Amino acid sequence: MFIYFAILPVLLALSPGSHDPESLDPIQGFRILFKKCDQLKKFVPADAAQADLWFFWTVNAALSVNKFRVDLHSGDVISKTVATHDPPAPSSPSAIWNHDLTNFGYYVQLEHQAFKWDEPPAPRLDMGTTTGTYYGFATEDYVYTQVVREDGARKFARWKVDLSGEIEIIGDASPEDHVLFLQHESGLMYYLTDNECLQADDLVELSDGYELFTACDTTKGMFTRSDLNKWYSMSAFAWLTRGCDSPIWSIYWAHVFVKIRFLPRDTPAVEPITRYTASAGTTINTTEPAAVNATTTHDTNASAMPTTVLAETSSLSPEEPVLGNTTIYFIVGLSVGVLCLLFIVSSAFALVKKRRKKKKTRTPRKPKIQAQKCSVTNDSTTDTVEKGLKTASGEIKSSRNKFSSAETVEKSDDLKEAKTQTKAVTKTRSKRSKSKRSTTGNQQSFKTFTGSIDENLFPKTDAKDNHTKDSTANILLSPEIEKIFDQNEVEGVEAELPEKPLDRPPEPREGLFCTFGKIGVTIPAKTFDKTFGEFEVEMGGELCTVQFEDVKSELNRIEAMAAVMKQAKKNQKNGTIPDFIDTIQLKDLNCRLLVLKKLGPSIEKQVLSGTLSTEEKLKLVSLTFNCMEDLLFSNIVHRDIKPSSFHYDFVGAKVLISNLGLARITPKTPRLKLPFFGNLVFCSLSTHLNLERTHFDDMISYFYVVMWIFNKDLLIWSSDNDKTVVYQLKSDMLEGNVFEERVEKFIQDKKIIDFLGHLFRLILKLPTKRPSYRRIKELIEKSS
Repeated sequence: MFIYFAILPVLLALSPGSHDPESLDPIQGFRILFKKCDQLKKFVPADAAQADLWFFWTVNAALSVNKFRVDLHSGDVISKTVATHDPPAPSSPSAIWNHDLTNFGYYVQLEHQAFKWDEPPAPRLDMGTTTGTYYGFATEDYVYTQVVREDGARKFARWKVDLSGEIEIIGDASPEDHVLFLQHESGLMYYLTDNECLQADDLVELSDGYELFTACDTTKGMFTRSDLNKWYSMSAFAWLTRGCDSPIWSIYWAHVFVKIRFLPRDTPAVEPITRYTASAGTTINTTEPAAVNATTTHDTNASAMPTTVLAETSSLSPEEPVLGNTTIYFIVGLSVGVLCLLFIVSSAFALVKKRRKKKKTRTPRKPKIQAQKCSVTNDSTTDTVEKGLKTASGEIKSSRNKFSSAETVEKSDDLKEAKTQTKAVTKTRSKRSKSKRSTTGNQQSFKTFTGSIDENLFPKTDAKDNHTKDSTANILLSPEIEKIFDQNEVEGVEAELPEKPLDRPPEPREGLFCTFGKIGVTIPAKTFDKTFGEFEVEMGGELCTVQFEDVKSELNRIEAMAAVMKQAKKNQKNGTIPDFIDTIQLKDLNCRLLVLKKLGPSIEKQVLSGTLSTEEKLKLVSLTFNCMEDLLFSNIVHRDIKPSSFHYDFVGAKVLISNLGLARITPKTPRLKLPFFGNLVFCSLSTHLNLERTHFDDMISYFYVVMWIFNKDLLIWSSDNDKTVVYQLKSDMLEGNVFEERVEKFIQDKKIIDFLGHLFRLILKLPTKRPSYRRIKELIEKSS
């Protein structure tokens, strides 16, 4: 294996896919792509027989314009013309064609860098303190390019084609290298890197910056078959075939200044061409006969061109390999690689076999069976507890049987285990009861409740119980979970509402002692007095919140919250979705409980206090956005995003997402109609239209929260309770100029106005399926 890695660089250097950047000119690059990459032919006109390639080349600081015609069948150069420019030489090796390729411009160095057209030679545009970059394009009215400012920032810029006026800086460009070109036929502008294709449907989008460009639409533009007699950028074809021959794409000089058009067979092989020398100021028109392998005409200065461009090109048959024959090196390298792979696989098998053998020698542990225990708060003795356990022991079943094929523990072992745990609990309880009065009047002092949620539906994940993790993933995708989520989709509900009073006396009628895991907790009398609520308890020295819900309320938000928390535990990146500690269902009290660590206050009170500075508000936007990211990473749609859904953790270091009662894992197939649920002020338009909610809808609600953070008056509908009126106002905000008018009216800080405008446009451009928040994250991090 070490020998393989030692000779790997040599093998790669000799591999058939390698190219020498110094000798690779656009003609060579096109031949390689056309002969080697079959996918290129999907984008070439079906009846194309020839191709014109026009490009710039720089040799010894002199810029030359090259016009080649190539036969697509034989690879022959049918004709070519070269024009080399004497001093003043360009200050940059880049140049820009005009919109119809009848002229070109380039940069020259004076006091500052300046841009000029080749014809006429007189006008120049002073670039000031900016410098031009290696690519750009021109329309009939303007030249567009990317420039570098004096401070190093990259910006999109434009200036008038007639070079009147000054250079305009119009938007932020990417700090990374991108190829920029316009496909004139489709009107689409493309912005390409090795792994990313962005497009702008309108050049006006340049003023918004590259962050607002959308992902390329692969059904139109450069992704469709080209037309005959139309000019295209060679960069499009190099990018489309980068998987076949990525070195061609990576050598920008081989495509970035190259224009190509495809011609049918009946087109004359040679059109009247112009040969000239810029310094001589003379122009000679010549016409050559149409013939394959015709003698090449070029300028007297053409000898300065690389020999790979100007050398006479012999017939290149389809059978002739484009590159050197290095197949033997490829076979040797592949063989060594296969041997190394076999060695690694065999070593892995041996290691696994050794570990299994070692594991078999260990004494297997019997799985423990735990019963959720709740008792009325009195001074129960150990004997009384044991008596209750004997009564309940016949009802105890191992919920782990759903997720594991482990042997069932015998009932005698169950009772022994339960007795051991009960003694510890009773001992702790007796110490606490010394300072309290005994509760009397209830002869049945201990009750056992089975069917705990965390044991049956959401088992705790343990590093020692690997089967639990896999089973949890299966349960989360089961129809049973879908039914739980569907159960909460009720007209008019919110994540924590309604919380109506019970239609029966509050429970428990007396204090109730319960154990969550191995920790005992006393539930005060008459705690469960409404259909949904929460109370605080201390568990193991840590403050916790217990959320409860009445089973008879016909909602099941407790199990829904447990499901999405379980889903988020293994997928979130920022740790903003809290995890529950335990769950239990008290059947006799018709109540479900969920225990989680105590959260801090929501952001609502802090924002409404009016004490936050602009910087603190921007920081709060960043903290709440982390929650939205975790929801996306976990494939969870919250469906009730609002200010009260964001809580600080108990330490106050970060913001967590709460109010998960209406959240669900994104359904695979969108439903046609859903009830209206969620908060009226912050819900999306899809909620008003009774459509399926997606991550896009969560982000719309989040944007309303951001607006509310900076000024609650931005939400013009916040005081209206009519759903029809609220829908119309929200629709006007998203589709018209109402947003800009409201922002300018209520926000004085120009930085915040620009930030909200950018965020608004980025969110509106999010796709409903598989969205990416990368650009939104970059904008928020940059602003905060």
